[in-house]
Amino acid sequence: MAKKKIAYTTSRLNRNLESVTANDSKNRRASDRSLNSALLVLQYSSSRFSDYRILSGEFLWQAYCSQMIDHDYLKAKEHLYLCAVCQKIVCQYYKPSMQKTDGPYEVDLHQLDKWEAAVVADAEELAVDLGIRLLQAEGTVIHPFQIHRGKALYGLFSRNAPMVEDAIHSLKEGGFPRLNATANQSAWRLGQAFQDILCQNEQGVNDYLAEQLSRERKGYHSGVFLNLDLLAVAKIAARWNLKVELDTIECPKELIVPEETDYSSVEIPIPKEGFPWDGL
Repeated sequence: MAKKKIAYTTSRLNRNLESVTANDSKNRRASDRSLNSALLVLQYSSSRFSDYRILSGEFLWQAYCSQMIDHDYLKAKEHLYLCAVCQKIVCQYYKPSMQKTDGPYEVDLHQLDKWEAAVVADAEELAVDLGIRLLQAEGTVIHPFQIHRGKALYGLFSRNAPMVEDAIHSLKEGGFPRLNATANQSAWRLGQAFQDILCQNEQGVNDYLAEQLSRERKGYHSGVFLNLDLLAVAKIAARWNLKVELDTIECPKELIVPEETDYSSVEIPIPKEGFPWDGL
């Protein structure tokens, strides 16, 4: 029996979207003011580490608006690209001597969604660079599950099979501290999905994406319009030449299909004094 195709949207997502759309003008003005304020700060003395950390989040929100309200996936990708660029700049400004409030969790795998933004934006060189920076952050304290998940994703993206295989083994081994039996089973399932990409098991990958999205729609992610975690897995699978069936409001097909994208004309926010390094 053929599996039922996952619905493009849900009644809860529709209600949320109606609410967002109804307040779009007000929310958009607030968002634009927030972004413009963050950009303006670059013309004054400030903490560049914090400035770009804020900008990264602002551009991520702009990406959500571009996709879910304007239905402009190219503009959404541009904002995802800028989100990832600003995160890379955050990493470049970071120093281990910074206070705990600006600790390494701002430049490690806690920020994996910013790397996923680069992947979904088809910004290959940026994704490779940013991924290395997040994986190699010093002084980081992060759950082992997140480390292996990040290594598996980065390894698949960069075609580093040994890194992927090692991460898959750890994910499927289970027994992660502070994770219950259900969560460890989810880790095993994720490891299997990565294995399916590595082994070119197209159906296995599509089954995982549908199962996971269905599960998340019932839980914490029930109101999320762009699911970067699943979009990144789907995009990577597509980069491995697998036919991805997923096409929903949170994971639209236009953001999954790989395409050459030129960001050379996109203006990068630069502080008044310039960067203390050459180039990005």
